[in-house]
Amino acid sequence: MQPRAQARAAFAATILLTTMITGVAPVAAAAQSQTVDRTVVTGTIDMGSKTYSVPGGTIDVSATAVLSQPIRETLTYDDGNLRQGRSMDVTRTVATNGAGSFKVVWTGSGLFGPFTTTATVPCTIGFTSAVVVCNATSASIRLLGSIPVPLTPIIDVELQASVSVAQGFSAQPSIKTVTLAGGVPGLHRDAPMPGTQAYDVPCSAAVGDTLAVDETDFGYGIDVTSTNGPAILVGTWLAIPIPPFVIESPFVTTTPIPADAFVTQALRDATSKVVTFGAIKANNVPPVADAGPAPYSGNEGSPIHFDGSASSALCGPPTLRWDFSDGGVAFGATPFHTFTDNSMFSGQLTVTDTTGLSSTTNFSVDVANVDPGVTAGPDTTAAWERPVQFNGSATDPGTADQSTLTFTWEFGDGSPSASGGSSVIHRYSTPGDYDARLTVTDKDGGSSSDTRTVHVRRRTVSIGYLGETAGTYDTKGSLSGSLVDEFGSPVNGRTVTFSVSGGSAGSGVTNSSGIAITAYTPLLDAGSHVTIVAFNGAGDALYESGSGSGSMAIARKASQVTYTGALKGGPNKTVSLSATLVDATGKPLGGRTIAFQLGNQSATATTNANGVASTTLKLTQKNGQYALTATWTPPGPDDAAHYTGSAASTTFSLQAK
Repeated sequence: MQPRAQARAAFAATILLTTMITGVAPVAAAAQSQTVDRTVVTGTIDMGSKTYSVPGGTIDVSATAVLSQPIRETLTYDDGNLRQGRSMDVTRTVATNGAGSFKVVWTGSGLFGPFTTTATVPCTIGFTSAVVVCNATSASIRLLGSIPVPLTPIIDVELQASVSVAQGFSAQPSIKTVTLAGGVPGLHRDAPMPGTQAYDVPCSAAVGDTLAVDETDFGYGIDVTSTNGPAILVGTWLAIPIPPFVIESPFVTTTPIPADAFVTQALRDATSKVVTFGAIKANNVPPVADAGPAPYSGNEGSPIHFDGSASSALCGPPTLRWDFSDGGVAFGATPFHTFTDNSMFSGQLTVTDTTGLSSTTNFSVDVANVDPGVTAGPDTTAAWERPVQFNGSATDPGTADQSTLTFTWEFGDGSPSASGGSSVIHRYSTPGDYDARLTVTDKDGGSSSDTRTVHVRRRTVSIGYLGETAGTYDTKGSLSGSLVDEFGSPVNGRTVTFSVSGGSAGSGVTNSSGIAITAYTPLLDAGSHVTIVAFNGAGDALYESGSGSGSMAIARKASQVTYTGALKGGPNKTVSLSATLVDATGKPLGGRTIAFQLGNQSATATTNANGVASTTLKLTQKNGQYALTATWTPPGPDDAAHYTGSAASTTFSLQAK
C-alpha cells in the first residue's frame, strides 16, 4: 500500500472558571502568549506477524511499535477581549520540541523456543509535508548453535522493522466546548488545529472570574506504513587444530518477504494541561437604542404603534423602556401607547443590556386632533308648541377634550340656536317636519354634527255638546259646543257646525273660552233627536278634525183657539161664527180647520193667514142657551207631531126678539 499524505486534527478543550476577588479595575489589555509542552504518543502499532522456514523447522515472528514525538504548542491571544459578551481569539501554533522515537518490540516462537527483543531508534515526526522513514534493527539473536560443537549448525536472527510516516498537520476541524462555572454553556466552535479558536465569554459570567482552558486531550492523525521481517543467518561450527578448535563458517543470509501494514494512527496526549487566560472584565459596549421610524404620528385616542426592534445589545436581549412626555410608560420592543390629547409629544427610549449598561435616544410623536363623535338622538314626533326634549351626546376620542366640548343646537325652524349643553328643550310653533342639528366642537376647533328629524303635528281636539237638551217645535232656542285641544286648551276662532238628526242646525265661531253658540229653532217632529257638533280641520294648520254628540228632546208647540164670532141669534136666523188660531208664541196658524159646535149644530172653517177662521150658521134650534165651542185638532202626520190641539168654549143665546 502506498503512503498517503493524510492527517487529521482532534482537540477537545474544557474551560474552567475560577473566581478571582479584586477591587482594582483591569488594566488595558495587551497581546499575550503562553506555551504548552507535550509528548504525543501513538497507540500500539501492529506491524504484522509471519511464519518463516529455517533449517530444521520454522519460527513465528510478530512485531508491535510505538511512535512518540515531543511538541510545543504556543497560544497567542489578546486578553483585552476577555470581557463579558466578547469573543477572545486564541491562535495556536504547533512545532516539534526535540527528537521523537521509534520503538519496536518483537516476539518469536517456534522450533527453537520463545524469544523477545526490542529496539528504539530516533524518529522525528515534524509538521511538514515530507514523508519520514525510520528503521530499527534488533541485536542478533542466536536461535541454534550456541554451544560450539564441530559440524553442528548455527542459526542467528536479526529482526528488522521500518515505518514510513505521512506526517504534517492539516486544518481538520475539531469541536471546542466552552463551559463556565455554574454550568453556563458557552458557544460551540469549529476551528482548525493549529489555527485560531474563538472563546465566547457569556454576558452572564461574573466580572473577576478567571477563564482557563483545560486541554485534557490533544492529538493529530498520521498515516503509518510499516514493514517488519527477520534477516536469518545460517552457518556451521567448523573444527580447527588450534584453540578454540572451532570457528563459525561463513553465514548465508536468507531474507524472507517482509510484512507490510498500513494504519492510521493518532498521536495523542491525554495529559491535563491547564492554560489560564486571566480575569473576565466587565462589558464596556453599551447597547444601541433605536426608536424606529420617528417622528411617529397618529390620532388622539387611538393606539400608536412604536417599534424599537432595531435596538441591539452585545449582551442581550436588551430590555426597552419607553417614557412619553404625557407621563405614560411602555415596555418592550413593539409597544402601543394612546395619547389622550393632540399635540407634538416627545419621548425617550432607554435600552438596557443584561450587564446593566444602558443607552437612550429621543423621539417625537405628532398626535392629531380628532373630531368628536356626535349623536343628536332619535327622530321624534310632538304637537306644536309642546316642549320637545333634545338629549344629544358626544364622545371625543381624546379624553382630555371631553370636558371642553361645546354643544350648539339648530332647530330648523329659524329660531335662534341654543348652546345650553347636550340637553335642551324647544317648542315648535307650526306643524311640519324639521331637521334639528347638533354641532359639537372641542377646544381645538374640531367639530362634528348630527341631525334628528322632529315631526311637529297638529293637535287633536275634543268637542262637547253644551247646548239645550230640550226644545219646543218652532220655538227659538240655541245650540252650543265646547272645542278644546288634546291638552285642554280652548281653541279660539274656529267655526263649529251643528246638526240635529242629520240636518244642518247652523254654525258658530269659538270664543276665547272655546265656546261656539248658534240660535236654533226646532222644526222637527216632537221626540228625541241626536245633536252633532263638529270641527272640520281639513284646512286648518294647527288642529285636527273632531266631533261630539248630544241629544235634544223636542216637544210639540202649544196652540190657542179664541172664539170671536156671534154669541146670540134668533131662530131661523143666520149667524157669523169666527175664531183665531195662534201658537204659543202668538204666531197665526193659517190653513188649519176650526170646528164649531153650537148645540146640536156644527160648522167648520179654515184659518186664513192671520189665523182667522170664519163661517155662517143658520140657526134651526129652539130658543134657549146653548154651548158653543171652537176646536182645533192637529191633523196627522205633520201638525199632530208639531202642535198640541186647543179649544175655546162659550154660551150662545138663541131667542126671538
